[in-house]
Amino acid sequence: MKIFIQNYINILITFKDKFCRIYIFAIFLISIIIHLYISSIGWNNFLLDQYGFRQTQTAITTYYVIKEGFKINYITPILGAPWSIPFEFPLFQWIVASAVIIFKTPIDQTGRFISLLFFYLSLIPLGAILKTYLKNNNFVLIILSLILLNPIYLFWSRTFMIESLALFFGILFCWLAIKLFQTNKLRFLILVSVIGCLAALVKITTFIVLCAPTGFFFIYYFWKEKNNMFWNINIIKKYLLYGILIFIIPLAISIIWNNFSDTQKEMNPLANGFLTSNDLTKWNFGTIKQKTSITVWSKILKNSLIPYQTFGTTDLFSFAFPNLFLLLIPFLYFFKPYRKEILFLLIFFLCGPIIFTNLYSVHTYYFYANNFFLSILLGFFILSLYKNDNFKIKYFGIFILFPFILLSLFSQYKEYYYSYQVNNIYSIIQATDTIKKITKPNDVILVYGQDWNPSFSYYAQRKAIMNRQKLPLNNKIMQESIQMVGKISALIVSNINDMKFINDQIQYLKFNETPIYSDAQTSIFLPK
Repeated sequence: MKIFIQNYINILITFKDKFCRIYIFAIFLISIIIHLYISSIGWNNFLLDQYGFRQTQTAITTYYVIKEGFKINYITPILGAPWSIPFEFPLFQWIVASAVIIFKTPIDQTGRFISLLFFYLSLIPLGAILKTYLKNNNFVLIILSLILLNPIYLFWSRTFMIESLALFFGILFCWLAIKLFQTNKLRFLILVSVIGCLAALVKITTFIVLCAPTGFFFIYYFWKEKNNMFWNINIIKKYLLYGILIFIIPLAISIIWNNFSDTQKEMNPLANGFLTSNDLTKWNFGTIKQKTSITVWSKILKNSLIPYQTFGTTDLFSFAFPNLFLLLIPFLYFFKPYRKEILFLLIFFLCGPIIFTNLYSVHTYYFYANNFFLSILLGFFILSLYKNDNFKIKYFGIFILFPFILLSLFSQYKEYYYSYQVNNIYSIIQATDTIKKITKPNDVILVYGQDWNPSFSYYAQRKAIMNRQKLPLNNKIMQESIQMVGKISALIVSNINDMKFINDQIQYLKFNETPIYSDAQTSIFLPK
């Protein structure tokens, strides 16, 4: 009788485990379908939703790659001649431009597609890393589902930005490094160094974030070999070589590129003293005051999954990581299987905002580089329940908590990002269409009142001098910039109420005082 009962229990457990596998796989498929569907929302909209500034900066570079050719000193023609103000290495722009040229597809949609493609490709090496560690496909699918429905990856993966390409190279870099440490094969050493260089060139901030877990595995495998063979000089030499090729060379390549881009920017009167690496140091890294500010860190944590709600919300699922972290603390005390992993994941996540504090407090899209650590962290939290011997706790984690967290993540996306996708923004389109009609393709426009936002220049398809500081045209810098251009074909004024200043600039240019076009925000003036 006792044997019969035990066999019955074993059959029941086997059946439950098989059902769990089917259930988890179904959740993963549903997550992919939801991600694909959400990515299609607003697919044909203008690139003017959240951070349209950054999206059109990438797009205008791509447009002029197609128009004027592939070159290292690529142009972003918004601050006057000589037009080149390079930031990242233009690999993403070149890929999009190549696709547009080959397939004759629209630039905006091609950029979205390439961005989305590299997000999905990044899940392959990430899944391989997780499989190596967890040894269980179900566990991997749980974590990938959490990443797929993470609001950061739901929204930003379908934007015209370099983030997904940088993330793909960063995760691939980490995976190749692990393969190298495990096998010591030359091909992995060469590959990880090359991919590391590409990751650093495409986006150095993302590369540095991914250096954190890669550095952890570097130390782990070195320490493992050292303990097995004591202080073997050959091991030290090997890992010294690894360190140089994996970390030092990519950083050195990045510095070389940075110096090159600074040289290009210094040639531009309006970019020099504004966009060089020295000028942007405080902007990129933040200040000590920011790094120690509770207010700044509160904003950073909110930005990791914007927005977060309190428990008093009317939406049952509208609370994300800040509130889930409160739940994590007591659960971590009782369930220990992945306590160390969760701690390290939290450290990896924090590396980005600790180093680039200001960037993470200002821009939500910077979390594209590190927010997957939070999704993995939540995955390990669920797995710690799943590995519990108590059936009630085990299945609570899979059948209750797992879908609840997924719904919470989706709710955060809907709360904040959905409105950006569903609403197409036309605010500048009529004005840019007017510019295209009244000027020639090679004409240069002068823009006041839009900072150095490339959106107007991109949709007008005209090179521009964007006077971000509202400098008068008799200013020495402005005179130098205009002289380098040769001729201004149109003056665009936006969001400026100082009529005397506007009239002074019109008279200086000898333009008509009556605008050829005017709306609530923008007026366009032409030469007499």
